[in-house]
Amino acid sequence: MNTPHTEIEILGKFGSHTFIIGVLLILLGMAGILLPGVMSMGTGILFAWLMFIGGLLWAVHTYRYNPKHVMDWLKPTLLLITGGLMYTIPYPAWLR
Repeated sequence: MNTPHTEIEILGKFGSHTFIIGVLLILLGMAGILLPGVMSMGTGILFAWLMFIGGLLWAVHTYRYNPKHVMDWLKPTLLLITGGLMYTIPYPAWLR
């Protein structure tokens, strides 16, 4: 297989970073196997923050470009409520 010269240059630039990221992901995976509760809690909180920030950005976009339609506010409102609830109540009641 013949690899173009530019691809070899790009692979050379990111080679050491790829190795470091690979080792970190392996360690993170091993930690997930050993501590599944902590990893699932962390994933839930991360996902809640992503939903909340997405809801904020979507609300700003709706406010700038189409603030008069009520239905355009539905998705950012639901994202903000869901993300906020997921962050404040990160695990179900049956785990308490």
